[in-house]
Amino acid sequence: EEYFKIGAELQFRTALGWAPLALSLLAIPLAILGRHPNRIVAFFQCALPVLLLYYPASIVGNALASKGLLAPQPALWTANLLAIVAGLFLLHRIFSR
Repeated sequence: EEYFKIGAELQFRTALGWAPLALSLLAIPLAILGRHPNRIVAFFQCALPVLLLYYPASIVGNALASKGLLAPQPALWTANLLAIVAGLFLLHRIFSR
């Protein structure tokens, strides 16, 4: 069990370092698509998907990896991969118009 805790901590720190890139790739297309005259509404249109998807996925992955229920690599990198895939998909939609 100690192996999983050490592996989870190492992967968590590494994945956390890549989180700004993943979240930027998600935030840029959301900001382009979210054109609302009210800045507060536009902000929440961008921030809500991140708050509801990325952070819970990151927390659940960390809990699963720390308890040894899932290997640390897939558990802790899933949130970043989902954000990157979603951001690239949205960028593709924007530029393929």
